[in-house]
Amino acid sequence: MAALKPVICLVHGAGHQRLHFRYLDHALLDRGLITTIPQLATSGKDDASATKTHLDDVARVRDSLLPYLDRGHKAIIVGHSYGGRIVTQAAKGLTLEDRAALGMPGGVVALMYMAAFTEKDQPLTPEILGVPLEAIDPATKLLRPEAAIEAMYHDIDHARASEAVALLQRQSRRDLEGPAVCKSADIHVPKRYIACRNDRVIGHTAQLQFAQEAGAEVVAELDCGHSPWLRDDGIRAIVDAVVKLINQAGQL
Repeated sequence: MAALKPVICLVHGAGHQRLHFRYLDHALLDRGLITTIPQLATSGKDDASATKTHLDDVARVRDSLLPYLDRGHKAIIVGHSYGGRIVTQAAKGLTLEDRAALGMPGGVVALMYMAAFTEKDQPLTPEILGVPLEAIDPATKLLRPEAAIEAMYHDIDHARASEAVALLQRQSRRDLEGPAVCKSADIHVPKRYIACRNDRVIGHTAQLQFAQEAGAEVVAELDCGHSPWLRDDGIRAIVDAVVKLINQAGQL
């Protein structure tokens, strides 16, 4: 019987939605990979998301993965920005080793972070956040449209940047309430980090610090801003890093 293909779970950032990843998704599918992109509960167009926390997001990611894991697939979870906080926690108890110990098939074999936080409790301090607090709408926890372009999409093709801004949603003001499920040190799988040198949201130095705290190997440092998944060269770099990680794990 042919080996099952690995599943790549893409986890978006705060105020974003699964459609933001459509260009990256297409590129991964073109390489013959399986993808799943859960919509995080803390990000939404209406008030339904306003009471949600990171724990609801963790549940969404786990729910998207379990049908694949139960069929024996191995998975890599990839998180961007706030999504990195979720990636770490969602893997708790779902690694290949964890599930094998319970006599269950499949499991998470690696984590990858893109310009991301790696721990739930890493703070948003002025030293880390590369945008002024007044650029953030307190009602939605989102960057105001003009600030979003400057901070997240300043080096993105105009059409794609405009599309990305139009897709932004509200972010729950309670998203970080409650204790973390775990820390990255609790997850015993290979971890990789893609850093962005020109990031205006999470500074490059902070990214390298986060990678170190997670024990994640920095496999690429891209000359781009916060959203490499909207740039053709960034997409190629991300896909190449994912495929390399799969090959290293002997999963492709």
